Amino acid sequence: MGNSVSYASNAMSAQEKHEWLQSVQPGDIIMFKRGLSIYWAIYVGNGKVIHFPLPPEEIVQRARYALETSERNLSLHNSEHFAIYCRYGQMNNAQLIFLAD
Repeated sequence: MGNSVSYASNAMSAQEKHEWLQSVQPGDIIMFKRGLSIYWAIYVGNGKVIHFPLPPEEIVQRARYALETSERNLSLHNSEHFAIYCRYGQMNNAQLIFLAD
């Protein structure tokens, strides 16, 4: 079972995508770009991911709460951690693996 965050981009060559798919493991958190958007998901194997964010109302509620408590919670000062906490309800302490720009 994986425990890392892996990154993919449309800018990757076919060979880079193939190598990237060989490197990820079920359970890894996948971050990928499509155009200007960044998506987060869980890799489940066979080239498939599951993307299941919290309901929009809860995402906004978490963002507002984090804003109110940000001085006390230094882990939310990182924009990536803030966004993951708001959208998925979890803090991210995983190691990042960057494979493409």
